[in-house]
Amino acid sequence: MKKILIAALFLICPYTFITAQELEVSSAVDNSQTLYQGSARFMGMGGAFTALGGDISSISLNPAGAGVYTGMQFVFTPSFLQQNTESISRQGGIKYPDDALDYKINLNNLGLMATYNLRSVPGWNTISVGLGYNTLNNFNQQINGNAFNDNLSKMHEFVGNANDGNYWGPYEGLAEDTELLRYDTTFNEYWSFVTDEMNYSDTTSLSEVGVNQQKEIENKGSLGEYFIAVGANYSNKLYVGVSLGIRRYKLTRTQTFTETENADQIPYYHKMRFTEYENHTGTGYNLKIGAIYKPFDFLRLGAAVHTPTFYNKVQYDWYNQMTAEYDSISSLQSTSTETTYAYKLTTPAKLIGGVALKIANTLMLSADYEYLDYSTNMLDDKENYSFDYGPLNDTIQNNLGTAHNLRLGAELKLNQFYLRAGYSYNQSPYTNSYEGYQSNIARYSGGVGFRSRGFFMDATFVTSSYTTDNRLLSTLPTLSDVDFDNNRVILTVGLRF
Repeated sequence: MKKILIAALFLICPYTFITAQELEVSSAVDNSQTLYQGSARFMGMGGAFTALGGDISSISLNPAGAGVYTGMQFVFTPSFLQQNTESISRQGGIKYPDDALDYKINLNNLGLMATYNLRSVPGWNTISVGLGYNTLNNFNQQINGNAFNDNLSKMHEFVGNANDGNYWGPYEGLAEDTELLRYDTTFNEYWSFVTDEMNYSDTTSLSEVGVNQQKEIENKGSLGEYFIAVGANYSNKLYVGVSLGIRRYKLTRTQTFTETENADQIPYYHKMRFTEYENHTGTGYNLKIGAIYKPFDFLRLGAAVHTPTFYNKVQYDWYNQMTAEYDSISSLQSTSTETTYAYKLTTPAKLIGGVALKIANTLMLSADYEYLDYSTNMLDDKENYSFDYGPLNDTIQNNLGTAHNLRLGAELKLNQFYLRAGYSYNQSPYTNSYEGYQSNIARYSGGVGFRSRGFFMDATFVTSSYTTDNRLLSTLPTLSDVDFDNNRVILTVGLRF
């Protein structure tokens, strides 16, 4: 009895390589979703600093926080991240779990603030100037997935695409270079040992002819913001500020798909490895204005407006590599040339409001609300890279939506020591179950601090979790569920002059 090659196989398995649409929609989310990675005090209070200020990280929320400063201050914050990733892929009613554990040391922020008295200006007490860097999002991830597949090999994609006239050098060309993809001059069609054996093999054997498939994804990079901020203090009642932000986007992604024959059932062939290398970079600019008002000593109100961030150029460089291993000859390898293209990106504006209460000079409570509309991300053509981004912008508008984010914090003062707790909630950018869909993100934090006249140190632990739907294995009919559990230890050291 023979397996029958059904044309519908190719209909349910279209050209699934990374497309421009997936890349740019993902880039829009990466550059507009801010999961702040600030100082230990900032993170310990859930990032709820819009009405508080007085912290380097708060300037990324409300530049009026610069006006709260007195004297000169230098701050440095490293952090240690532990990330556990669990995935579940499904094939033929069977669940295939996989996991990965990753560790990273990161820089959360670095900054210098200087304050000057305004004795000659009536009502205005001080003006402060700050220079620094804050991490807004961290992209470091390690994701693994696996499955046994007796229906579709990766070679089904290559053979199907080549025979349909979709032969592309960085994909089918590499498969042909490594002799995985072959051409039959008699029948004028492409074929492979893997697909022929899976499609037409005898099924009387004890085990199905199939392949063991594995996907490894490693992401490295971050979204960070360099800033210059100016804030002023009016009668210790009103604090105003403005900042210029220079955002730096960097993401390096390596995706490796490995496919190995099961129980030596495929003649000549043993294993293939297909690796896709990507490097994304971009620099954008934005302006922020804000104010903090203190109607009473125990109450502070804060508000800020962020303009869109304008990226004149987001560049994407990529190349692929394929390695084939056979039974009787040494492995063959081929690498494509590096390809570059670029586009413009404008991210959403943002509105933030906050309130803080001070109780008996001992307890501080704060809350922030943040609004942005991810569907207003806008892609545009970059000179010399002619492309119609209208359909991609339609995809963004149809699949991304508004987000209402919340941050809560508390700080208890015990003489020179402080205890802190915080919570933050970031609503999902997605409104529909789009590939790469990400759930809401909740973060819980707790920390301690010490302050003396010229020195302070803070430490915080933050834990968070969320889920995504990823196309880990393009040969499977469904997306894989991926769960992320992140634990972060943050340490801030600061000097006052």
